Amino acid sequence: MVAFAGGSCTIKHTITNAAVNGGLFHLAARLARFTSSSFYADWAEDIWDWSAKSQLLNTDEWWVNDAVHASRCGNVLSEAGSLYNLGQYIRGTAYMYNATNAENPQWKTRLDSLLERIFNTFFDPWRGDGKVLVGYDDYGTNGDEYIAKGLFAADLAFVTMLAPYTAAEIIPRLQASAIAAARQCSGGDNHKICNIHWARNRPQSAWDSAESMEEQMSARRSSLPAWLCLRTSR
Repeated sequence: MVAFAGGSCTIKHTITNAAVNGGLFHLAARLARFTSSSFYADWAEDIWDWSAKSQLLNTDEWWVNDAVHASRCGNVLSEAGSLYNLGQYIRGTAYMYNATNAENPQWKTRLDSLLERIFNTFFDPWRGDGKVLVGYDDYGTNGDEYIAKGLFAADLAFVTMLAPYTAAEIIPRLQASAIAAARQCSGGDNHKICNIHWARNRPQSAWDSAESMEEQMSARRSSLPAWLCLRTSR
C-alpha cells in the first residue's frame, strides 16, 4: 500500500487505498484548523487533489473508492465504498471548510456534494421526516465494517460543529438513527442485545438474533452523536 505520492501516478507501489490517504487528508486538515498553518492546509489541498486525480475520490459521483492502482491513475480496484473511508474524507473536508472561515467556496461545494451523496445512499426514510442510517446491513459483513457504521454517525456529528449550517439536515438523521438503533436493542436474555439492522424492521424495529461485540459497539455509538448534536445546537 502507498499513501499520497506528491501528485504523481508513476510510482513503484501497486495499490493505494482510501483508508490511508483519507486518514492523512483528515490529519492534515485537522492540523490546519488548529494551527492556522498554511503548511498543513497545503498538504490537505495536495492530498485532496491527488485523491481526485487517482480516482480514489470520484468527484463526478462524489464517491470514495476503496482502492486504486497507484501506478495507473484512474484504474479503480474496488468501488465498494466504506463508511470508514467516507468518514475520513467528509470530516477532513469539514475541517478545511472551518479552517478557511468559509471564505474558500470550493470547500463548501465539496462538503455539500459529499453530504448529498451520503444522504441519497446511506439513509432510508423512517417514520415521518426522519431518516435512518443504513450500510453493512447484510449478513457476512465483517466486524470492522459494523463498527464503522457507528463511527460514521460520529463523523457526521463533528461535521455539524465544524460547519453549523449542515445541522438542519444532519441532526434529524442522527436522531432518527439513534432511535432506530435503540429500538432493536431488545435481544438476548436481558433484552438489551443490539444488532446492525437499524432500519430493517421500521417503524417498529426488532432484534434479529445477531449479537456480536461489534454490533453492540456500533448501536451504542449511534446514540452519542445524536445527544452531542442536541447539546451543541441549543
